[in-house]
Amino acid sequence: MKLTEKSLAAINTASVCALLFIWVLPDTIALRHLLLGIGCLSGLVLIRDNRTFFIPFRTALIPLILLCYLFIWVGIHYLFFSLNPALELSEIRGLWLRAFAGVIMALGLAISIQKYSYFSKYFIFSLFFVPLINFVVSRMMNVLAVISST
Repeated sequence: MKLTEKSLAAINTASVCALLFIWVLPDTIALRHLLLGIGCLSGLVLIRDNRTFFIPFRTALIPLILLCYLFIWVGIHYLFFSLNPALELSEIRGLWLRAFAGVIMALGLAISIQKYSYFSKYFIFSLFFVPLINFVVSRMMNVLAVISST
């Protein structure tokens, strides 16, 4: 089964929206990593299929280039300036790897929204409505914890 660009865009957008929903919920680290992986893989394919967008230099790409330099700087710092290579490698494997996957996922989301603008309503809905849901759920969990402790 071959995935079309539209279905990859839908997968990427759905993984971003789901990740926004479960990000603050406790005990969801495995699901977060799964969604981040799915979004990163779909983002990689979307970037590969739309690489002609990135080829000619445009001033709009400067923030993206600077973001890429951040990850290059992390590698340079690890190779040449690290005082504790084991600790820094664990940070790169943990925090910086997830940050890089998030950037790839976000680039895929940007391509998805640019090419299929109707996906933007799902992203905007999850961006603004999901924090309200998370706030209500966390308050309910606090109330239940207070009730169960008495």
